Amino acid sequence: MSTRSTPAIYTGFWIEWNEGRIKGATLTLSNRHGAYLIAFLALFVHIAGSSFWRLSSFFLFRRRTHPGLHDKSALQQQAILRNGSSAFTALRRLATAAVLARPRQMAQRWGLLTWAIVSFAGFLAASTLSSKVSFKRSNVLLEPTNCGRWWEFGFNRPGGYGVASASAFVQLMVEQAATTQLRTTSHQYASVCGSDTTPRDHCLWFARNPIAFSTNLHAPCPFHPSICLAGKAFSVDSGWINSDVELGINGYPEDRIKMRINKTCAPLKRDGYTKMYDSTNISSIIVPPVTPAQLFDFPTASSNFEAFFYGPQVGLSNATFIYDSAARMRLDGESNTVWRYLLNTEVYQGCAPFSRAECASTFQPIPELLGSSQDITLIFLSSDVQYLGPVTDPWFDAQICDPARLFPDVTVCQRSSPTTVLGCVEETEMCADGTTEGSKCVKLQANGLPYDQNAPGWPNLTQLLNLSPRQASIASRLQDASYRSGLVDIVLAMGPANLLALQKLGAAYGTPLPEDQWTKEVENWFNTALVNMQLYNTQFVTGWQNAEANSHVTPPAEAEAWMCNAQVVQSNAFSSFSVLGLCTILAIGGVLITLELCLPRVWHRFVPSTPLNTYRKKDWEEFDLLEMTKEVVEK
Repeated sequence: MSTRSTPAIYTGFWIEWNEGRIKGATLTLSNRHGAYLIAFLALFVHIAGSSFWRLSSFFLFRRRTHPGLHDKSALQQQAILRNGSSAFTALRRLATAAVLARPRQMAQRWGLLTWAIVSFAGFLAASTLSSKVSFKRSNVLLEPTNCGRWWEFGFNRPGGYGVASASAFVQLMVEQAATTQLRTTSHQYASVCGSDTTPRDHCLWFARNPIAFSTNLHAPCPFHPSICLAGKAFSVDSGWINSDVELGINGYPEDRIKMRINKTCAPLKRDGYTKMYDSTNISSIIVPPVTPAQLFDFPTASSNFEAFFYGPQVGLSNATFIYDSAARMRLDGESNTVWRYLLNTEVYQGCAPFSRAECASTFQPIPELLGSSQDITLIFLSSDVQYLGPVTDPWFDAQICDPARLFPDVTVCQRSSPTTVLGCVEETEMCADGTTEGSKCVKLQANGLPYDQNAPGWPNLTQLLNLSPRQASIASRLQDASYRSGLVDIVLAMGPANLLALQKLGAAYGTPLPEDQWTKEVENWFNTALVNMQLYNTQFVTGWQNAEANSHVTPPAEAEAWMCNAQVVQSNAFSSFSVLGLCTILAIGGVLITLELCLPRVWHRFVPSTPLNTYRKKDWEEFDLLEMTKEVVEK
């Protein structure tokens, strides 16, 4: 797994606001100092337990004391109560006396023996569990090291969209390269940290690991039913992602922002949406003045082309995607290849291509694809893998089977079609989950902007959700993280090299894939996207992993500066303790110790001076070990 530098951690007192001011009060120490504190707590609880025993012994001694008490066994018990420094000492002495006692005297000892056992066991458990009471999750607060934003080609760039100069273009390329690296790292983290059983030392940088999500193997087709292959669809849903709990932005409860991300994918029909071309007629679907030589890296006289018609690429082609069987290259040159696999994507973000600067759409969908969601991603898979058996998965479909060339007794199966298509819709919802009056939810596009076709210019998220200034700063940060974790970006960054199907591929052939392999790939992309959101979010505080990228970080605006000291992550190198738990232990223990030191003297001074109380006081003093030793010596 890709390694990342250890973040700087704040040590001292702080408040985890999602748990409240009192319950969330936290003390973070290094593991070394945390071990000292745990050892001190265990010792302190032991001392408090001894004080508790001596207090209970004082009252038991007084209750049992009277002028008619002459039984040797009872007097022996009184001596043990008076001089037992702890429940364990008293238990040992009572047990020894019980073994030596006559049978008829055993019944007299059971009460004290039982109480000694209960006291000893109770405070032994308390001593062991004291660290559990005070020890919290391994949540810690990051120290800001290079806090600020990246103004990549996105909605938060000062001055808006676009690249106005050569230096800005260079900056954009550096940022995009680093973002791609982050997405690759996210995939590695998602593979390792996708389970609660993974050791935490492998999964730092997360406020919660992992973000749980649900899947639905029987989701309805997200497009018109006529275009989904066999009516199959698969959806993944993040549930509500809270800015404080899942993403670790340590704001007040009323500052909380929550998001919900859903992606639904379905294999699309090819029949009726594809057509074959060759070098003599491919130019008929290309929009002049663009030529085939400009669109394909290696067009030859023998090239065969398969064109997909799910909507035109405005200004380039009447087709959505054109597969060149000879060159295996994508229409616009943005391809990701690995041996025998090729992935290409086309995206629609609710706006016609080139209609406005912030629009990242690459095609205009046909009516069958348009529905309630305006974020559509088409993922084209091309492959010439031969499998050692038929593959009925609709995306990896390989059901043309023949004897192997080298071993005729072995049957190998190849793709039924050179290219298959997976259509996905993305839905992102953001809500103000604090106490702001009139708060509501809005749907976001894949580029992070709200849907609001009637609003002039860019819709104002703060006004739409009625956000406070602190909520607005959190919402903007979440928009950024969501924008850089879109499906198309994750697929292109991971590429075919990270397809789970590669795990079934040998040197020459692949073993058959399960019929739901495509759903496993979607789930893998989604898990990676969630991890990418978490990693990108923490880097607002820590900066990036190389100096070149960090040189482009812009310091936060005044309204966002508070977030530099408000990022919670996990760490196994530090220990966090509940201040409430610590105070509870110290307060209860302190009261017990203080009472044990002061109560006997105060009690004897202020208790009414009756003959019985005078006798009890005299016995308490005479049964002291020093007094008893003095009497023996004098005699």
